[in-house]
Amino acid sequence: MKYFLFFLLILSISGCESITGNELKGLNDITTLYGGKCSYSLSDDGDKKVMNLELNGSPSVDLFTNLQVPTSNVAFLYYHSMAEEEREKYTHIKVKVQKKAGEFIRTDEYATSTLDTLEKQAVMFDQFMFFITKGNYQEMFRYMNPEKPENKNEDRFVHVMDSLSKTIGEIHKSYIIGFRPKTLKVNGKEKRLIWVYGTMIVGNTNSKANINILMDPNATGDQDMVYEMEFLTPYP
Repeated sequence: MKYFLFFLLILSISGCESITGNELKGLNDITTLYGGKCSYSLSDDGDKKVMNLELNGSPSVDLFTNLQVPTSNVAFLYYHSMAEEEREKYTHIKVKVQKKAGEFIRTDEYATSTLDTLEKQAVMFDQFMFFITKGNYQEMFRYMNPEKPENKNEDRFVHVMDSLSKTIGEIHKSYIIGFRPKTLKVNGKEKRLIWVYGTMIVGNTNSKANINILMDPNATGDQDMVYEMEFLTPYP
């Protein structure tokens, strides 16, 4: 059985250039999450060195209305898998995804500096999921940006989070499914923020629930980083 599974892994990941074991793990993480087949190739145009990834035949991608969400996460998963010295080989990661029928195709290119920023948002996402799992809503409140009026009342915030947690049920697992930039006007000034989209496995039936967190990538320190959260209640 182990040889058969290894053969399936080789079929789902294709490319011709040499990549490291960490990068191979990144490709495996992508196909494990999304299914389908992920191919790769390298392009070198002087100072611009690009890892090209293409995800095809993914049933999960078909569920997204905005394909920037999965392209961002494919790039992030690949980048996150690499050691620091391996990341220096590339300036960009370019991702192409398409729905099974082929009528919707999207290609996005991410600078490695952008992916560094997404890693910081991913750490905060994991921190928030830890707070939610432990019911530590007072600690969560410290990270909410008070520029948004709803984030100024700690008692209200704790009450809302407690009610949501009871609706969602016990959280068994959580993971990021993508990112998307958003421009928000705050106190008359535009701020470039990032939505982090996540999925939680919850309740006695292991249903899925979504959590989306709007963060400021330019926040000084961790406090005041989070502007908004959205919850979508469990579904089969």
